Amino acid sequence: MQYREGILIGSACEAGEIFDAVVRNRSDAELDRLAAFYDYFEIQPLCNNHFLINDGKARDEEDLREFNRRVLALGRRLGKLVVATGDVHFLEPEDEIYRHILMASRKFPDADKPLPLYFKTTDEMLKEFSYLGEADCRDVVVTAPNAIADSVESFELLPKDLFPPSIPHAAEDLERMVWDKTHELYGENRPSSSQRASKKSWTPFSAVTTRSFICPRRSSCRTRSSTATLSAAGEALAPPWWRTCPVSRK
Repeated sequence: MQYREGILIGSACEAGEIFDAVVRNRSDAELDRLAAFYDYFEIQPLCNNHFLINDGKARDEEDLREFNRRVLALGRRLGKLVVATGDVHFLEPEDEIYRHILMASRKFPDADKPLPLYFKTTDEMLKEFSYLGEADCRDVVVTAPNAIADSVESFELLPKDLFPPSIPHAAEDLERMVWDKTHELYGENRPSSSQRASKKSWTPFSAVTTRSFICPRRSSCRTRSSTATLSAAGEALAPPWWRTCPVSRK
């Protein structure tokens, strides 16, 4: 794998090949072969995999527990971390309704079935995995996740600088469009100080502003969008009362 170095790879949820191999009752030798690729293995709350019972891949919740125990045994055998993860889809329990709405919009047949994939507290996760025994439970819920977090360097998720698009002649095009519209709205007698201030304010964002004009022009709402964009640009150069005040326009 070309970019494997420096990346921590987990075994994922029930859709991952490790858990799938466990569900299919593959041999320990086969599990060891598959597991060599991963840095850590994941086990999840019973509710996450309860559908396996409905699908006939597990007889009951005890089977689901045994799947997790076997993943844990794999980690212990290979000396790799096993972490309890939540496959979190929403933050609070009451937010589940939004997932139902999204799934219903995509015509999933089980859209109305409850699936509490909310962000569980540490205490809730400790209670969930208590069947592993006190030591292993605390290890997968607290110790191993912290070990992974401590091994990851801190970095800025988003750069602090702005990276506007680069559009050839954006500044010149914007200046021409703005002054054409400004003259149309306010006449030719704009004060020179206002002109200098306006140009200074728009130049750093010329590419962004130009793009905001070009894109609506090519949309289906062509006339209304482009007019609104240019009007906004004109309003940025002078207050609305300028247009109607005969003294200011002289």
